[in-house]
Amino acid sequence: MKAHGSRRRVFLAAPDRAIANRDGIDGWAPECCPAANRSAHVSEFAMNAVVDRIMNTYQLMRPLDPDQVSDSRRKITRYIESLTSAGQIDAHRLAVYGLAYLKELHEGRDPRFTGC
Repeated sequence: MKAHGSRRRVFLAAPDRAIANRDGIDGWAPECCPAANRSAHVSEFAMNAVVDRIMNTYQLMRPLDPDQVSDSRRKITRYIESLTSAGQIDAHRLAVYGLAYLKELHEGRDPRFTGC
């Protein structure tokens, strides 16, 4: 880490981050872990909007009962969080991937694709 004016960011636990900020270390270094940096920029609000979009779109194609909705919402949220932690931040792509995930989850794998 470098002091004032550097472009390096290192992700620290909250207490360590408070100390680093107090000491003037800004910690900006996207080259250290671009995926972690990207996922940190996806807000909870944006995440909820993507999950809502996925759920609403899927329910237009295939209505789900309330138990399936809550279970699917929990699973799709975890899936989208894993994609954002891997560096995917485009809301449109996240929605497409989420819809594909729900389709496979509820309807099974497409028999046309063998995975070879």
